Amino acid sequence: MLVERKANITDLGFINGCVLYGARKGHYSFDAENQKIVTLMKQEIQSVVLRNELLDKRRAFASIFTLNNKRIGLLILSEDCLNGDGIELYAMSILKKHQNKGYASQLLNNMLNYYVHENIYARCSLNSEKMAQLLYRRGFRLDSIDGEYNVLIRDAIADHDLNRCSAV
Repeated sequence: MLVERKANITDLGFINGCVLYGARKGHYSFDAENQKIVTLMKQEIQSVVLRNELLDKRRAFASIFTLNNKRIGLLILSEDCLNGDGIELYAMSILKKHQNKGYASQLLNNMLNYYVHENIYARCSLNSEKMAQLLYRRGFRLDSIDGEYNVLIRDAIADHDLNRCSAV
């Protein structure tokens, strides 16, 4: 069973490594070979872990997921910068050796169930079809295209929608 905990300073290397690996595989749209961009990405992650905010001052937090006390994945959420009416799935990663075992689905389902009353946005690299399909299967839809990203949204469920469902 996956256990979630708040990321801390000792997790920076793990998070940076996961994000860089993902970028090299085309899952994040930044040049992982450009040292200036990589340095900026590391500063951004450090800001999230230490101050719970991105460099642009939007609130954010990082969670680490463990299996048998070993880190296997991460999730970073932030305030939405596109419309200001929800949260953004900023980054999500599962170590390669733990992929295709349902852990990403479990992590995503837990997050979606927790934030059921929030619009949730995800900018998904055009090269990351597997992530896009995972999001579509969980109720996300295409909202727009922003450069090298498909911007997906999972609409918030209003309280009155929940009441209607429970009355059936």
